[in-house]
Amino acid sequence: MSSLFALPTERHLQKLSIEIPNILFKNDFIVSDSELMTCFQFTMQQLQLGQLNVEYVSLYQQRLLASLITLDLEKKQIIGNILALNDIWQSCITIFKARIDQLTVHILLKSFDNIVKSKSTESMYRIITDIDALSNQIIFSGSPRSLQIKLIKNNGKADLDDKAGWYKKAVLSQVKSQLNIINIFNEYVNGIRVYSPFDVARESNAFLMTYLKSGHVRNIWLYTSQNIKNQLPKHHQDECIVLNDTQDNFLLVSQIGDHIWIQADKYESFSCYQIPKETTNLQDLVHNMVRLERKHGYLFSRSGLWQYKLSITLKSQTNFSPKRSDYLKSSLDEQV
Repeated sequence: MSSLFALPTERHLQKLSIEIPNILFKNDFIVSDSELMTCFQFTMQQLQLGQLNVEYVSLYQQRLLASLITLDLEKKQIIGNILALNDIWQSCITIFKARIDQLTVHILLKSFDNIVKSKSTESMYRIITDIDALSNQIIFSGSPRSLQIKLIKNNGKADLDDKAGWYKKAVLSQVKSQLNIINIFNEYVNGIRVYSPFDVARESNAFLMTYLKSGHVRNIWLYTSQNIKNQLPKHHQDECIVLNDTQDNFLLVSQIGDHIWIQADKYESFSCYQIPKETTNLQDLVHNMVRLERKHGYLFSRSGLWQYKLSITLKSQTNFSPKRSDYLKSSLDEQV
């Protein structure tokens, strides 16, 4: 007959109490590929059913979801790019805001560079802003993991300036991604026209760059015909949206504040429209805008008047007003 021995309860609990902080706040969240694949399929299914919310997504699945969002490019090719699904970020951030789980925010911050490198249907500006707001709530809570999150947000100073933290580094990543699209547009325009020293195209690009490089361009899209898209290199094709019923070869569309700027490659004029407050699908709205006949817009001139008028219009949403010297002295080649 076996004997029963007393468990070292006191010693065991004491040891466990020492290890719990490491278990909860220092160890990385490690998941298997099979778990991520299952979560990816689950996420797509719940999104289609309109059930991607806190009622159907557990806390553990939420952390898996954050891991899916921050996968590197190689893993995204194997498992799937969750950010490429339409309207996925709105559902994800609603879940994250409802729980404000510290580990989820830690995952999003730690691997944010992977988010930038993945093709997303959502505005990078919005993703940065949402993650920053979530992390600030945790930092102010003063919990053990909040210190780790604060340290992550303050890292990156060595390769930026002394005051730079996570947010500025994230905005610079956004700008770099947006510049890739600008470059495709400018390469095409450079190939079909010769610039004069006072070409208004230079002024148009310089004006847009003042907003883009300061992180105030929320979205940017490039529209072209299927025929033109087929002529581009493969890595450029991925950035283009096909629009066959247009007389323009290329349309560069930017969202600054609550306005949509539409610039054709011909550069005679550009149009700027205010986004209606009741807009539910921004991309559908933009698709309709680019099909409009652009006769109500700003005519280009070399006096700087159109830049001044437009900057006044945009200032209320961006709290930013570029200097006149910034957008009149810069050339196209200097900006890109």
